[in-house]
Amino acid sequence: MTKRFDIAGISDDVDTCECCGRDNLKRTVALRDLDTGEVEFFGTTCAAHLLKMKATDLRSDARQVQRWKDEAARKARMEQARKDAAPWFRFLRENTSATDVADQIRQLGGFAAARAAFAAWKI
Repeated sequence: MTKRFDIAGISDDVDTCECCGRDNLKRTVALRDLDTGEVEFFGTTCAAHLLKMKATDLRSDARQVQRWKDEAARKARMEQARKDAAPWFRFLRENTSATDVADQIRQLGGFAAARAAFAAWKI
């Protein structure tokens, strides 16, 4: 039975090819085994041979997959930051009459006072 793989990304952390053992590589290509879900790391030449494609095409495809993963991670971080900040902005809206965040903080006596009031409000 032959293993089937797809490109999972690029790694600068793993510098050894799991196929040939070559080490001190600048980067490796992470390939996901489609049957087991395991991720293995290969040098670009070995990964290209395994996937039966040109090394230049493999590098291009791997960079694109990594860009997608990085963008998804960035969006997830931004969404988490928005969720984390929501109580703060709700506190400012509920405890001031201003609509601008800077004015809201000013109304509460400055940033330090506003954060102290927020900390007490959260409890």
